[in-house]
Amino acid sequence: MQKDDLWELVENDVVVPVQIDPKGNHVVEVDQTTTADLVRCKKKSLLIIHLSIGDALVAHVTNVTKLTMCWKVLHDLFQNNNTTRNIILKNKLNSLHLDEDGSMSDYLNQIQQVLN
Repeated sequence: MQKDDLWELVENDVVVPVQIDPKGNHVVEVDQTTTADLVRCKKKSLLIIHLSIGDALVAHVTNVTKLTMCWKVLHDLFQNNNTTRNIILKNKLNSLHLDEDGSMSDYLNQIQQVLN
């Protein structure tokens, strides 16, 4: 997204510039061309994120319509805190098994790879 100059939209919740009309009755968009471009770029960025993630992650962001919220959801999923890391390590270790014709050293190497 950086190559398309879209990253700032992801990091910062860029909003449409508006002003209150002179009578104070309602909000007026400052530049409708800028507004249309901003909306188009946000949709493009959201689409890029959806197309870039695997099927297992799509369920987490399917109903998220705001670009910054989508990124926050994915960021939080991969935030490397101790609880998350421990759960992931436990799941990986539980999925390992010693093959019937495998050696103990191969099994221990698999465990070491998970821990690294």
